[in-house]
Amino acid sequence: MLGPLAFFAFSPLLVATQRKANDADLVALGQELDELMARIGAFDGNLNSGGDHFEILEVLFEKLEILEREIINTPAVTLAGYLVQAGVALKRFMMWP
Repeated sequence: MLGPLAFFAFSPLLVATQRKANDADLVALGQELDELMARIGAFDGNLNSGGDHFEILEVLFEKLEILEREIINTPAVTLAGYLVQAGVALKRFMMWP
C-alpha cells in the first residue's frame, strides 16, 4: 500500500501527462501538411510550361518528407492526434499508387 506521500512521488508524471493531454502541436502540423499538399497539387498539369517548376517541386517534396517524419515521430495522445498521423499514411498511400 502506498502512503500519503506517494502522490508527490508521482506528481511530476501527472503534470507531464496533463501537459501533453492535447495534440494541438500535432494538429497544427497536420494543417501545415494540408497546405503543403495543396501547393504541390497546384502544380498538377503545369509542369509542361518549363521554368523552375521542377526545382520548386523538389523543395516542396523535401519539406513534405520532413513534415511527415515530424508528424509520425510526434507521440499522439488524443484521437485528433491519431487522425493527423493516419492522414499522413493515407496521403502517402494516395500519392504513390
